[in-house]
Amino acid sequence: MTVSRRTLLTSAVVLPLASACSSRGSDADPTAPVTASADPEPTTGDGSTDVAAKVAALGLPASALTLTVAKDPTCGCCQGWISHMEEHLFRIEIDHPPSMDQAFAEAGIAPELASCHLATTADGVLVVGHTPARYVLEYLAEPVPGSRGIGVPAMPIGTPGMESGSEFQPYDVLVLRPDGGADVHASVASAADQMLV
Repeated sequence: MTVSRRTLLTSAVVLPLASACSSRGSDADPTAPVTASADPEPTTGDGSTDVAAKVAALGLPASALTLTVAKDPTCGCCQGWISHMEEHLFRIEIDHPPSMDQAFAEAGIAPELASCHLATTADGVLVVGHTPARYVLEYLAEPVPGSRGIGVPAMPIGTPGMESGSEFQPYDVLVLRPDGGADVHASVASAADQMLV
């Protein structure tokens, strides 16, 4: 079954979001672990201000926190997810491929596992769609052996970048297998489950 990007976009409410890009210094050593003092402490959305400390505790090198995000230039929900990731100390580089369907196909992501954007680390780890930073960070700190990445197919309401007031659509975070399939990594039942712990 082929699911087009148009189908994904029309199956969910896409909110216009302001572009809120921030950048971290490009002269930083990409192999050095991220430290709590690297940036001002952003919030997680639940009032806490210890994101930097929580990210630093994972011991990830800065290079692991650099994502190249393939997205449509006009997609506001993608920009909302990018802002969420930047709040969790990810450095984002943006790519606008001619076709997102082609970008997913070239990455070996089946249409039913695709979303509106695709991120890739320098090491080739894939992050599909509106996956919360919490799960991306956990995956990068402890990758599932033999997997290719992590993702949230489609565009569930309430995921980062897809917020719509208090509405929330439960969803699964999937681990991507090399054979093109996926396994459930986490079931997210509420917005609180998305918070960095």
